[in-house]
Amino acid sequence: MSKITVSDLETHILLPREEKIAVSNELDAYGFRAILVAHYSRRATRKPLAAWLHSWKYWDLRRDIGIAIGNKRKQTPVLVPTAKLRTQLLKLHYEVVELAPSPWALATVCNFLPQPTRSFKILCVIPKRNTAEIHKDTYAYLDFISDNYLVHEPVVLLPASYRDNREFNRMLKRLGLRYVFGPAGDDKNGLTRMSQIFRHFEFVVSGHFGTHLPFAAINGCRVGIIGPYIEAIDSRNPWYPEYRDLISFCEMKKTYGYLFADTLEKVDFNKKFFEEQSGCGLINDYSVWARIAPLMGWTLGGLFSNYFSKMISIFSAR
Repeated sequence: MSKITVSDLETHILLPREEKIAVSNELDAYGFRAILVAHYSRRATRKPLAAWLHSWKYWDLRRDIGIAIGNKRKQTPVLVPTAKLRTQLLKLHYEVVELAPSPWALATVCNFLPQPTRSFKILCVIPKRNTAEIHKDTYAYLDFISDNYLVHEPVVLLPASYRDNREFNRMLKRLGLRYVFGPAGDDKNGLTRMSQIFRHFEFVVSGHFGTHLPFAAINGCRVGIIGPYIEAIDSRNPWYPEYRDLISFCEMKKTYGYLFADTLEKVDFNKKFFEEQSGCGLINDYSVWARIAPLMGWTLGGLFSNYFSKMISIFSAR
């Protein structure tokens, strides 16, 4: 077994250095604003007036629950990567929903480093939890990986917030598992960092659903749900009671049965499906900018339109 060090892995993968930025809105998170400006060669300096969804909405939005897009007003424009998601939000009475590539799709395109040889076999992704109390399901999942795949020297992707969790890191060393840290929300190179990590692994496996699956797939990884199933949302989340049935094992197995695998050998390559989920087809459609810039408030007409829409909403509510 190779010596377990974070620095060795990060040096080998040639990850970009961390650059702390101020995050005042979701466009700043993980350095998305810089990627957006680089891709479209346009300015995006003002605070966005629309919500550009970062995460993969893998569940069916049958109910209007806040976990879908946070506490956004129905009048707030929303940018989504698929026509299906657009239809779902329109049915939930969101007034303006426009198609645009996902941030992680744009991050993959804007990463101009050459595709390296797949240096490692397995990257295991665990859900982000409150570091004060890592759930027992996470420990059970890592035990499963250690018991069944240690011969492949798997690497565990840890949330950036786990850097100071010494007990958890000691547990990984005891199990013989190497690890690497994912991006922080206030890292200007966050999305690029994650794309670079994925490009070094043949398999990305997990016990839970999340954005890591399509993000890894469009970076050429074989992705799958393997081992004990983990609910992605913490049970202490205030939306959990309304949300649980939508992400249950039975519901996910019914919808995404092809992503579940009994063994690593059965994990398949589902790039085409995830390209659709990512809005990859919209990346080279530069007319997207003309549609979204007014919604984001990056044109004079867009600013005036947003102002009058708010005024109409205020007077209509009286």
